[in-house]
Amino acid sequence: MSAQNLTCPASIQTDPYPTRLHQHPDQPWYKRQEHTVKGRHLPGPLSQSQLDNFEQNGFLFERGFLHSDEVNALSNAMSELLNRNDYRNRSFTITEPDSQEI
Repeated sequence: MSAQNLTCPASIQTDPYPTRLHQHPDQPWYKRQEHTVKGRHLPGPLSQSQLDNFEQNGFLFERGFLHSDEVNALSNAMSELLNRNDYRNRSFTITEPDSQEI
């Protein structure tokens, strides 16, 4: 591949998603520029109601999807990861600006 075919990532001025920028966006909510649900006409495991809910809210909540034992195990594992000091100040770690919590 030649250098002519390479493209640079979008600049700060042209990024269509201002929430990805380093500075705080000037408004808390932005109108979506793209549909969140694609391929509605294709067969899949979700009902039309679930797709509509996801498109409106941006997430899908399924009561009982995980058993309480699974949730507790995942929560404990997450707590262990968040308390690992060797994860602080790493390129993959995101911390709160004021408290420095992971």
